[in-house]
Amino acid sequence: EAAEDLRAVMEEKPPDDRVGLSVYGAVRESVWVSDLDRLRRLRPYHILSPEEVESRFYYRNRPGLFVVLLRIYRVGSPVWLPVTESYAGCRSWVDLERSVSTRGMAPVIHDENYFKLFNELKEIL
Repeated sequence: EAAEDLRAVMEEKPPDDRVGLSVYGAVRESVWVSDLDRLRRLRPYHILSPEEVESRFYYRNRPGLFVVLLRIYRVGSPVWLPVTESYAGCRSWVDLERSVSTRGMAPVIHDENYFKLFNELKEIL
């Protein structure tokens, strides 16, 4: 399923000199997990392969990972930003060089479903 989504995204790839933001993620909670079995129980909730989770878990001989619980919102129309050196490459987090309005954004998952998923994740964590 994720592979199909990736193909669709790549077909609509923007020019290399700009990036479009069409969703906004708000961190609701961040939890350090030092138990690989607990991370394995999160498998239905993310797209990483089991091998990738394990590789990241043991990265730099410091076993553990942060699990970040997000609430995702859809932007009314994409915000386009020029690609800068600070955005380029493989980055988990970047600070935007200018503010982006969050007005008019709508949650991707309705409240009832979101809180159900959030509580399921919290039970595992």
